[in-house]
Amino acid sequence: MGVHFDSIPNTNWFYHAFEFPGKSFGGSGVDLFFVLSGFLVGGLLLKEYKNTGTLRVSAFIFRRGFKIWPAYYFFLLLQVLSHSHPLKSFLWQNVFHVQNYVGSSITHTWTLSLEEHFYLLLALSMGWMTSRKWPIEKILKVFIGTMVLVFFVRCGTVALGFHGANEMTHTRIDSLLMGVVLASLFHFYPEKFEALSKKPLPLIGITAAVVAFMVFVQDQAIRFSIGFTIIYFGAAALTLLVFSHSGKIKENAIYKFIAMIGVYSYAIYLYHNSVRGPAMKIAMHAPEVLRWPALMILQYGLAILLGMFTTQLIEWPFLRIRNKVIPQQVQDIGTPDEEEKETETVKKAKRWPLYLAISFCVLIAVGEVAARKIGLGNPPLYIHDSESMYALKPSQHLKRFGRNIHINQWGMRSEDLADVPAVGKARVLFVGDSVTWGGAQTDQKQTFPYLVADKVANLETLNPSCGGWAPANELGWLTEHGIYSSNVVVLVYNDGDLFQSKAPDIAGKHSGYPDHKPTLAIQEGVMRYLLKVNQNDPGTGQDAPSMAVAAEIRKTIQAEIDMVKKAGAKVIVYESKLDPIAKLPDHTIEARAELKKMVEGEGIPYLTADLDHADYYNAYHPNPKGNEAIASLIAPVVKKLLTSGKAH
Repeated sequence: MGVHFDSIPNTNWFYHAFEFPGKSFGGSGVDLFFVLSGFLVGGLLLKEYKNTGTLRVSAFIFRRGFKIWPAYYFFLLLQVLSHSHPLKSFLWQNVFHVQNYVGSSITHTWTLSLEEHFYLLLALSMGWMTSRKWPIEKILKVFIGTMVLVFFVRCGTVALGFHGANEMTHTRIDSLLMGVVLASLFHFYPEKFEALSKKPLPLIGITAAVVAFMVFVQDQAIRFSIGFTIIYFGAAALTLLVFSHSGKIKENAIYKFIAMIGVYSYAIYLYHNSVRGPAMKIAMHAPEVLRWPALMILQYGLAILLGMFTTQLIEWPFLRIRNKVIPQQVQDIGTPDEEEKETETVKKAKRWPLYLAISFCVLIAVGEVAARKIGLGNPPLYIHDSESMYALKPSQHLKRFGRNIHINQWGMRSEDLADVPAVGKARVLFVGDSVTWGGAQTDQKQTFPYLVADKVANLETLNPSCGGWAPANELGWLTEHGIYSSNVVVLVYNDGDLFQSKAPDIAGKHSGYPDHKPTLAIQEGVMRYLLKVNQNDPGTGQDAPSMAVAAEIRKTIQAEIDMVKKAGAKVIVYESKLDPIAKLPDHTIEARAELKKMVEGEGIPYLTADLDHADYYNAYHPNPKGNEAIASLIAPVVKKLLTSGKAH
């Protein structure tokens, strides 16, 4: 896990020492795992051949599939549902176990793909050899000969500059075969196995030498060619050392704790990369001095807990089914047997992880129902818009936090309306940003465009506004969509707009502007509101204000005004002030004055409401009380323009 986990830059020597093994040679744990896997799983086939003289190849493949596939495909299903990766970047590759050749955005599962290829080939080849009554000596020569062949193929791949020597099956299975060779010695040549393993000092020396190689030799050409061979010989020495000389160590509490975690190692392996992002988001909320330890504890802790839960819920129930359908028939004769030990562990395992898992699932279910009840899981959706960059998706009706939101067929927070106003009806178009849109915290009927329609008889109002829009986005929307036969267009700007450049397309890229519904409501609550994942601010213009920029923004506003006039509608400009308790910078006062001068110079009504602090949700956004005050200011001017014959 250490090689994959994220870190926070620091200069603390202890932190670097803690990370050093994982970051420096943690990847070589794959070779140790391959050797152990070949020793344990390959030993199943060898033991069956020794005891019965035959092999049930189909039974081995079936049992292997029941061990690996349920948890693996459940993991893939969660990746699909969570939209954590684009489907085309991982799904078919992982479903068909070819990710170690064609690549996958789920990067760590290449080892599982390689293992599946190996055990399928091992079972089929051993089945063919044993069906012809090959003696173990001949089978062992095939294993060793294949190891030599793979070594030369890998070295040739590296020498020729081809990619993939680290991950492809035909360049890496020699480490798995090393484990199978050790298992062959254990089962058929016990005296030779004992001779290799009885003296600990040579094994310790080999292991130490290989660790030194991993630390000091970093050349990729060496590591990816002869390096893998050196490393798996070291892994074999460590395997022999632990197998034959760990009697007293097994009584140690630390050993027992690690062994307990090892029971859940497969599920931990599947999910450990999935916890990195959430762990980082949570850790960054801690005080700076605690961020590194918080990140380490969260990454390891969440990976282990998630592994325990999914093992109890998915892996072990399928193992019980497997053992009933096709039981392991070979009797234990003292060999380390991964599947038999797992079966025994399943029988003896304490039930508290299962109870925790069930409680967790109940908590998730209750949380999901509660989250749905308040409106999470059903956010307003956005689409790409060529000129305005992003806009509300048409035809939505939802309830969020007890407030109604209705998006009509044109992508506006307005009622469904005909293409042109009915006889005797007038139409007003409001174009702005989140101030005008109102947000999910404001009910549809409490937005000031809706309230203006209530205050003026025979009036329809349209509100296509989106949070984060700058004047350039609004100009883009008007250019692309027009004014929908409106008699009056109200252009709404807040103080930040006077310096804000065009916001980029953030539909589906910012958690506040999703382009699809989340799988779970609690997923939205955690990712969007708690961890605030993917919330790069589209910009308010306040970070680097410049009067030169403000002058350019006024040109954009002038272009909006000219476009509305050309379309035959009258114009109102409403300037939305910051909350009065917010300190107003001098440049904002100056930019606002320049805008007012420009607008009123053309005879256009320039309106601004002097609201109190109690009229705001936050520095920018008016609450229902503030919206009522804004509507009361705009409505009489709209009514006057509609009854006036003079066009502006």
